[in-house]
Amino acid sequence: ETTVNGPQNKRTGMVRRSSFWTRKFPFLFTKTTGRTTMATMSRNKIGRLPMLCLVLASADVASPFRPPAAATPPRWRRPTRLSSEAVAGITSSSAALSPWYADPELCRDRFAATEALSWIQRSEDDSGLPWIVDDELADGRFLLSVEGRGTFAMDEEGDGAITPLYLSYGELIKALGHDAVKGLLLDTTAGSLLLWVGKAGGLDYWAVHVPDDAAAEEDGEKGDNTWMASGGQSKGDLRTVEERVRRLRLRTDADARFDDIQTISLTPLREFGDALSQPSDAAVCAAANGLVEFHRAHRFCGTCGAPTVVARAGGARRCTDRDGGAACRGSVYPRIDAAAIMLVTSPCGEYALLGRKSFWPAGRYSTLSGFAEVGETLEGCCVRETAEESGVAVDPTTVAFVLSQPWPFPRSLMIGFRATAVQTNTEGLPKIVVQEDEMESIKWFHRDYVRTRIGGGSTAMTYEPTKEEREFHIPGKASLARILIAQWANETN
Repeated sequence: ETTVNGPQNKRTGMVRRSSFWTRKFPFLFTKTTGRTTMATMSRNKIGRLPMLCLVLASADVASPFRPPAAATPPRWRRPTRLSSEAVAGITSSSAALSPWYADPELCRDRFAATEALSWIQRSEDDSGLPWIVDDELADGRFLLSVEGRGTFAMDEEGDGAITPLYLSYGELIKALGHDAVKGLLLDTTAGSLLLWVGKAGGLDYWAVHVPDDAAAEEDGEKGDNTWMASGGQSKGDLRTVEERVRRLRLRTDADARFDDIQTISLTPLREFGDALSQPSDAAVCAAANGLVEFHRAHRFCGTCGAPTVVARAGGARRCTDRDGGAACRGSVYPRIDAAAIMLVTSPCGEYALLGRKSFWPAGRYSTLSGFAEVGETLEGCCVRETAEESGVAVDPTTVAFVLSQPWPFPRSLMIGFRATAVQTNTEGLPKIVVQEDEMESIKWFHRDYVRTRIGGGSTAMTYEPTKEEREFHIPGKASLARILIAQWANETN
C-alpha cells in the first residue's frame, strides 16, 4: 500500500504523488471504496524511463500487508502535562548543555538520496548527465573539501564568524567542471566522493570530496587532471579547484555572492569549528567530515582486499568482489569510537583535575579522556584512564553521565561524565603522578581560579593564545570539555 500525497485535481478527483517515484514515473492515482482500481497512466515520458502502474487498495479492503486489528483496543491514557515552569526549565537546561557538532533537526533518513543516485547510476543513457538529476541533487547544498587541504568556508562580515561555503548544483559544476560532476554522480572518478549528509530546512546537504589538484599540477600532471576538464576552457587556462571556487561570481537577485575572494578559506574543520556561527552548520560540517574520513579509510575490503565503492549515498561502502565467497562481508558501515571524557573533582568538590598535552597551544588545560577498551564499560573507562594518566583513584560509585557529543576527528563519540576522586592521603589533595608518555602536565585547579578564566579559548591546534591565556585557558565551545568545566565552575558548593 502506498500513501498518496500531493494536490488533488478537482475535475478528475485524481491525486498526483509528489515523491521521487512520481517525478520519475508521473502517474495519476485514483481512490475508490470497496474495490481495487488500477492507476491511469500519464502520457508524459522522461527519456527512456519505463512507465509503471501502481495498484492502490482502499482503506476498507482487506490487505495481506496490514496486520489484523487488535481484539481489544489499547486503553487511552491522558498524558501527563508539565507546568510552564517545568517546560521552561527543561528548555533552558537543554540549551545550556547543547553540545557543538550536533543538531537534532538534521534528518538522516537517506532513502530518497539513495534512490536518486541509484537511478542515475542505473540509467542506460548518461549523455545528459549531470543535467538530468533529481530534486535531492538539483536543489541541494554542497560542502566541498579537498584532499589534504580542508573544507571551504567563508567570513562574510569580516568579523571572524565563519560560515560553511555551500555551493549550489550549478556552482558545483562551474567549480569542478562538467566531466568531474558526471564522474561524481556515476562514482567513476578515483579519489572523489559524493556523500549525502542529511536534510534540514527542506534542503539536502551533500559532502563533495575531491583530490588535491594543486599537488597534481606541481607534479606536472596538469593536463591530465580530470577535475580541471571543463567545457570552453583550454588546458592552458585551467585553474585549481581552489582558484575556481574563489573566482565564482554568480549573482542572485542582483547581489554578488562573493564580494571579496579573500574571505574564502580552505581549512580543516578542527581549525575553524569554534568560529562557526550556527550550530546547524557545525552539525553538517561534522557529519560531512566524519563520512569523508570513513570513506578515505575503507577504500579496500578488509576481508578479501578488493576495492570498495560508495553505497547508500555515502552511508556504506560495498565490496566489488562478488566472488569472494561467504568469507567476504560485502559491505562495511561507519564505525564510531566511544571515548569517555570526565571531569574529576576533589573529595571536597572545590578542585578539578585538568591536564594538557605537549603539542597543545600554550596554557590550554582540559579534562582527562580516553577510549573505551574491549569488554569495558564507559564508567570503568573513566576510572582506568584517570588512574593511568594521573595516578588519582576515582570512586566508581560517583561516576555520573552528563552529556555526549559527536567528535568527528576522525569518528569519535565523546561521552561526558562527572566523578569524584578518592582521598588516598591523610591531608591535602590526592597525589598526582603524571604519565609523561601521554600528558605534559596535570594539576588541581580551584573553582574560583577557573571561574575567572573560562572566557576565550579554542579547540584549534593553531590557536594563538593571549598573554593571559598562555598561563591558563580551557578549550573553546566546540569541545564537550568546556561544558563540563564551565558547568562545575559556575556551581555553588
